[in-house]
Amino acid sequence: MTADGDPPETPPSPARSRTVLTMRIEPDRPAPWRPSRRSLLISALVAAVAAATWGAVSLPGMLDDGMRGPDGAFPKPLAEEPPVHTARHVATSSGYGPFLVHGGLAIFGRRDFGDREDTRAVDIATGRTYWRFTKAAWPIGVDRSTGDVLVHGKDLTAINARTGRIHWSRPTPDNGADSALPVADAGTLVLLGRDGLTGVGRADGKTRWTKPWPDSCSEKRGGGDVDDVGLVVRGTVVVDCTDLLHGRNTSVVGFDGRTGATRWETRIPDLFPENTKKKPRGEIDWEPIGGIWEDRGRVAIGAGRSIALLDPADGRTLVHHTWKDDDPIALGSGVLISDCDAPKGTSRICGRDPDSGKKLWGTLLPKNELVFYTQSATVAGGRVYGMAATGEGRDRNGHLFILDARTGKRLGDVLLPGPQVGDIGEPVTDGVVTIRGDGGDLLYAERPDLQAPRELTPKTRS
Repeated sequence: MTADGDPPETPPSPARSRTVLTMRIEPDRPAPWRPSRRSLLISALVAAVAAATWGAVSLPGMLDDGMRGPDGAFPKPLAEEPPVHTARHVATSSGYGPFLVHGGLAIFGRRDFGDREDTRAVDIATGRTYWRFTKAAWPIGVDRSTGDVLVHGKDLTAINARTGRIHWSRPTPDNGADSALPVADAGTLVLLGRDGLTGVGRADGKTRWTKPWPDSCSEKRGGGDVDDVGLVVRGTVVVDCTDLLHGRNTSVVGFDGRTGATRWETRIPDLFPENTKKKPRGEIDWEPIGGIWEDRGRVAIGAGRSIALLDPADGRTLVHHTWKDDDPIALGSGVLISDCDAPKGTSRICGRDPDSGKKLWGTLLPKNELVFYTQSATVAGGRVYGMAATGEGRDRNGHLFILDARTGKRLGDVLLPGPQVGDIGEPVTDGVVTIRGDGGDLLYAERPDLQAPRELTPKTRS
């Protein structure tokens, strides 16, 4: 016992001692917040709506693809067919770059007061913007089999005209893309650019083949002569080319729309020797090309007072005609249209059978009404649309005349606003005739209900 009388303490036995629980107490901390999937989706939708509504929100990646719209219902074509008797001036556009008509839409590039560029699709009948692509670009063609508008800027983009949604977008091919030929092949779009031709897939825009310009097309290099869209006849891409050494149309070249391979090349002096003259020092001079058209599966080339029909597969000459007083200016509906011999102070338009060369009809225009140059006429829907002018200088007035392509009967004569006279834009599409002049594009259609023309590019901020 201890001094106090207590029994001594007995230390615990190691055999009976064990740890049963260890606990460490920490201060309370809130769990980190993590957004739910629903909140993420709601945030993305709010941002996308803001971008589409105000157009000032710039979001990276897929949230801002540059599209605004569409707004309202898809516009119907203005008319079932091009105008016959009462073509009415329905709209004017002062956009820049190529001007396209698809359905009831006018599609063009526009630059606002801040020099920002965009592409717009505008309802021709109302002037309402249906959709716009806010990235700097301009339209180069419409693939009418898919309804895609091809827009070229930093990228090459296919926008569905009806839905206003991007079908695909790819970096612009190295050869460039100044104009497009959507009907080159069932699965291929052909682009004409500053350095050559490029075939891209219709479905995805992927490059399928490239072809540099041959020496005979040297003027096209660097983008000097690629505004014309060329022609496609039975799978052959037909392009008129200029050699810079000669400074005028040197040859016509046919490329395979599926592979880009050169199928044939025809030199203009060899095709039309009757229009070729020898000059001193062994040089030659020849008439430039007046037009290239498609005639029932054949390539038709007009130069001077001659025309030749070629096989698109190999470039063989199938038909060749030369006239004394006829200058071919258009071809369509199986009729060759020419500016033919007429009494002094008048003009006559003639229709001929392109195979036999036989004259079918001749229509004398009113006195002092003169036909302009070769690109001022076209044929569509069995009718001839041509440009003419009366008067001189400030008193000059432009006219759109309409003839029956089968008989030459005069169906209409429309006085144009102001003294300006331009070219008829080809093709005549979806009931609209487009006249291109220095003051902009004038649109005409068979719509007597539209009393005043719409200004499709008002000079306002948007």
